[in-house]
Amino acid sequence: MLNSNLECAPFNLYQWSDGKLKSKDTKVALLPDEDGALSTVSALIQAKVYRSLVDFDNHMEDISLNYWTNPIVNQKIVELSS
Repeated sequence: MLNSNLECAPFNLYQWSDGKLKSKDTKVALLPDEDGALSTVSALIQAKVYRSLVDFDNHMEDISLNYWTNPIVNQKIVELSS
């Protein structure tokens, strides 16, 4: 579950090996500034920017919506990470 005060990446990394899905114990460097990325994601959640995400279904209902680049969400990311 995501919350607005992230302290670590909200996922686990798995790898397919020997016919099984196995958890990777190594730390994944998401971005050069991981702390900055986590604070930006927390701010995005607090601002409820996820409500502005456009997915393929939204695009199919209104083809003028851009689900490839989600410009509204990307603009908010730029604002929050500056």
